[in-house]
Order: sequence, then structure tokens, then C-alpha cells
Amino acid sequence: EEYIAGEAGMQRTWRAGGLLVQHLPKAGTEGSRDLAPGDAPDGTVLPEPHEAWAEARALTDTIGDDELVDRMLSPERLLFRLFHERGVRVFDAQDVREHCTCSRARIEGIVKSFTMEERRDMVEDGHITVTCEYCSTSYRFAPVEFDPAE
Repeated sequence: EEYIAGEAGMQRTWRAGGLLVQHLPKAGTEGSRDLAPGDAPDGTVLPEPHEAWAEARALTDTIGDDELVDRMLSPERLLFRLFHERGVRVFDAQDVREHCTCSRARIEGIVKSFTMEERRDMVEDGHITVTCEYCSTSYRFAPVEFDPAE
């Protein structure tokens, strides 16, 4: 938390920081092993994490709160400090935005993955209607689009 001079006098501002370590799908075999579900019984033995993940966690655990909010320390510089021995690749920044990737073709493919009997059970008022849970777009299909015999 800090105070800066603004048009209306002193204004309070705040900063927050964080770091997300993510395994990219094309990264090969150095991925994280599957974890036991959160509702695993007590005493469940979890697999040891891959050594690259253990190293990443050990290094990121050294980050101080002050480093995450330091205006003079760029994210690239912080990453270099942590991972310079491994090599650092920084991708171009992308704006965080709300965007849904659903489409009629994608939803049609999902509906086609069900059996004919399951699709028949989906029919209401003569149509199969699927609503995307993310963007609320509804897609309406005639059953004959999937089962020409009907």
C-alpha cells in the first residue's frame, strides 16, 4: 500500500503480485505427474513430483512479497533471477479477456460423441438444445442432423 499525490490530494493505491508456473502441453516428459484427487482417503501416498517441478517450487518459494510488488523489478528480471541457470523464455504479454471458444461446429462434435440413444434422450420439443456454460450461447439442432433415419 502506498500513497501518491493525485488531483484530489493524496490518494491511496495498492499493488498485488503473483507468479503462476504452468506446464505447457508440448513441453515433453518433464510434466507434473497426476495428483491424487482432493478427496483422496487419508494416508494416500502421492507420487513424488518430477525434479523440474520440485526445483521450480524450491526457487519460487524464495520470492519475497516485496519482490512481487517492486515497481523497479520487472517480471522478466525476476524470472531471470530465479531461473537463469535453466534458461528463461518470456512470451509476449497477452491481455486477460473474457473470450469463449465455443462454436456451432464444436458443440455439434460434442453432441455427435454421444450414442444415438443418449441423443434421443436429449430431445426436448423436437430439438436438441445445448447451452454453453461459459458464455450462455444456446445452440439448437434438429435430431435428423445426427440421425438421418429419424
